[in-house]
Amino acid sequence: MEADDTPLPRTPPTPVTPKRRRGVIAGVLGFLLIGAVSIKHLHNVQAGVPYAASAVAGKVSVQVLPSADAAARAAQLAGRPVGVLAAQSVVVGQLTFRTPDNAPHIGQYSLIVIDKGLRQPVSLLAGVGPSGSVIRAGWDARYDQVLAKAGAGSRPVRPNALSFAPDTTSPVTFEAAGRGISDPARQLTFVLAFFSVDGHLYWQTTLPA
Repeated sequence: MEADDTPLPRTPPTPVTPKRRRGVIAGVLGFLLIGAVSIKHLHNVQAGVPYAASAVAGKVSVQVLPSADAAARAAQLAGRPVGVLAAQSVVVGQLTFRTPDNAPHIGQYSLIVIDKGLRQPVSLLAGVGPSGSVIRAGWDARYDQVLAKAGAGSRPVRPNALSFAPDTTSPVTFEAAGRGISDPARQLTFVLAFFSVDGHLYWQTTLPA
């Protein structure tokens, strides 16, 4: 029996239509997006980040008042005195946020108020939280990395920030002052940073005002 050397007919290639091409591209982009999210989640797990900034959903509400009225307004919001800042006008505000169930009692949040015009954190800052909470004013060298990421310049001689435990309940009422601040939502940047107990910066986020 002789072998049949007749070539088999070739199946013509399936034409790649624009619709099919878009489907392939969408599939590839979806795969890459899932991979990026997975890598970020893995990085967070490996870094020990308890939760993302989105879980806190922090925001600030602010208003500018004459110095004589600011202390009374802040005390009204907080339910107790906040402080008296030696300035012609004072920004009175509240930071509101969610406290996740797994919020640690160690480590800290830091609220830093940056004057956009000076590209520096404000020096005059005071704040209180709900009864029983501890809100500290002061500066730590670790905050310099927050300034760098926020695009601020060098810090002033006496910078200030508010720090408190991550399991603190909302809100934190504060007073801040800077030169010529009349529109705090436009002239100031409010940054909330989350540090571990050993000083590692988990994340920082710019708060809507």
